[in-house]
Amino acid sequence: MKFDFSKYRIYDRGYAERPMAFLDLVPAKLLAGIFELALIETGNRAARDQWQKTQLRNLLAHATQRSGFWRSRLGANRPDLEALPILTRMELRHQSRELVLL
Repeated sequence: MKFDFSKYRIYDRGYAERPMAFLDLVPAKLLAGIFELALIETGNRAARDQWQKTQLRNLLAHATQRSGFWRSRLGANRPDLEALPILTRMELRHQSRELVLL
């Protein structure tokens, strides 16, 4: 993998003036985001699978905390990821109507 930022325009003050720093905060965050994506794409498969499962659990926790529809489907406890119920068309329509009424 090759990274080439020679054509990326870093605005005038992109390079840091602070001691022991290369970039200002915004360009540094941009670069960190690029490396996070590269790590996800090229990193250890087992680590990536674990990260994806953790993020899915976070999503399910968020959904059950904020949506009555998902709370009733998934229950209050964390469901086993392999045992998630299949979402039918009728259930999806019901959820869509619920969102429109908000």
